[in-house]
Amino acid sequence: METNAMGNAALARVASEYKAREDEEKDPLGREAFLTMLVAQLQNQDPLNPMEGTDFTSQLAQFSQLEAAFNTNKTLESILKAMEAGSSRDLEAYMGKEILAEVDSIEVSSGKAVGGFYTLEENASVTINIYDEKGQQVRTLSLGQQEAGSHPISWDARDTGDRQVADGSYRYDVIAMGPGGMERVQTTVEGTVEGILYANGKAYLQVKGTFVDPESLLKVWEKPATAPVISPMEYIGREVTAETASIDFDGRILGNIPGYTLDREDEVLVEIYDREGNLVKSLYEGTKSGGDFHEISWDGKDRFGVTVAPGIYSYRVLSKGAMADTRVSGEVTGLVYRNGIPYLNVDGSLVSSGAVRSVG
Repeated sequence: METNAMGNAALARVASEYKAREDEEKDPLGREAFLTMLVAQLQNQDPLNPMEGTDFTSQLAQFSQLEAAFNTNKTLESILKAMEAGSSRDLEAYMGKEILAEVDSIEVSSGKAVGGFYTLEENASVTINIYDEKGQQVRTLSLGQQEAGSHPISWDARDTGDRQVADGSYRYDVIAMGPGGMERVQTTVEGTVEGILYANGKAYLQVKGTFVDPESLLKVWEKPATAPVISPMEYIGREVTAETASIDFDGRILGNIPGYTLDREDEVLVEIYDREGNLVKSLYEGTKSGGDFHEISWDGKDRFGVTVAPGIYSYRVLSKGAMADTRVSGEVTGLVYRNGIPYLNVDGSLVSSGAVRSVG
């Protein structure tokens, strides 16, 4: 008698294949497919040689394992999402608070190193070690005796073999030998947490345009109370000072072009970021004078030369040691909505209400 029965080995192979792909879930109908094949086998089995009870039990067990694999995968995904949501909620607790954090990075873009500073409490002999993203030491700068105070780090972006290093982020540490012996000098940033940004799957706090790793926080405290403002609408008609302005782009920069003022002449690198915290483009601005306002020179294109999508972008200013002031002050003349989010119109500049530092 001719039959179309499927053997146990075939069913076992199908179950194994579905289980191997459980994390990819490319076939959401795996359970239905298994049942269809099982029913087909029962319908087409040879009545003179029916399937043994042990075989049937074995196949049901295989299906149970497949079902458990799918359910386990979904449970793990739910746990992961809950953990990620919890992490974001934890970081939101820092919004508006004052923090002190350690920063220790130098950015290399287009072969130029920008950023990096240290502060000595007393005169000391200084050595700076620079590391790549893998933690490999690429250069040691022996600076000799330095006076107390703040100093920019001057690095030619070359390694110990005098080879140009690749563009990217480099970490550094500063070792000082003074009257009290050898010690590691901390480099820190202090300011108000303006937002939460995401880059490469990790969340960062935004402080003075700098990305701060939450794990590098040294101190957190409440900022002095200002005039209570319940909603963005409450700002209209009032004088405010904000940490920085947002970039409102729609084919061109709308409103006032954001910028910065240096406390002294220095080389400058401006980094543009999207709302998710992804680096869009690095702009080497060259040497800029101190005391003057400099507009950022972004043409709205990313690092591949492609015009970016309309939306809100942020920026940060890096230098070799000069302090960059990106604050915006003026009267709030109205609200501008972007993707349903209200922004303050401060005399033509678009400002996030979270960036406001004082209210008149």
